[in-house]
Amino acid sequence: MKALLVVIAIASSLLGATATAQDVDHPYDRDVLARWIKAYEKWDRWDQQWFSKPEPARYGGYLSRKKMPEPPAWLESTCAAEFKADTLLEKGCVLFRQSKETPSQAYLRRHRQAGIDAHEKPTHTSFLEHVHFDGGWVRPQSNARVFAPIGSHVSLMVGNRFEVFLLPGVLMLRAPSLATGNMEWFAAYDYGFGYRLANFQMPGIGRPLSLHVNFARAWMLQTTAAGPVNSSIDVVGFSLTFKTRR
Repeated sequence: MKALLVVIAIASSLLGATATAQDVDHPYDRDVLARWIKAYEKWDRWDQQWFSKPEPARYGGYLSRKKMPEPPAWLESTCAAEFKADTLLEKGCVLFRQSKETPSQAYLRRHRQAGIDAHEKPTHTSFLEHVHFDGGWVRPQSNARVFAPIGSHVSLMVGNRFEVFLLPGVLMLRAPSLATGNMEWFAAYDYGFGYRLANFQMPGIGRPLSLHVNFARAWMLQTTAAGPVNSSIDVVGFSLTFKTRR
């Protein structure tokens, strides 16, 4: 009798383990789930763009709202059951729960995720964004016969708009000669700081531009009557930089 009870207990354990295994290994069609995930994510991007406004048609009027792809009939019960770790099924269950959200719940989720992405996403800038193409440099004094129509420098942002010269820039100065008093061209290098005034788009140029005002001290490679013995003068001018398309 005792031996019979032991056999019954072992058999019950095996049946329970088999039932648990069946619950864990809940069968589902991976191809169908993958196609639904792809279709739902495409619809979700469209819905996020046209959530609160109609999508305009190409030749006037507005398009009808796209219908959300229906999840597979077995997905709800599969997600409710216990299953082994499966990245595809886990993703499908997350999207299935999203598909049951109300419009207000979807809006709050997207708004919250956008804030997280904006905070965590690193800001990448190219070196070209820091290269300035200078022009219109003059001396602040009203009676100074000095100007620099062209130049260049590289800046480093130290705030949202404030920037300093990362390296000495170069200028082509037009100034009176100390020897003759005639206006001559001189090469100079300058160092200073700047301030970004505005971003704008110029017709015919595929990239947005930024306008800056700069204040610098320029050292001329030759002594002129426009500067003191150390051949340095203070100048102010403007510059443009090319922004990276986002």
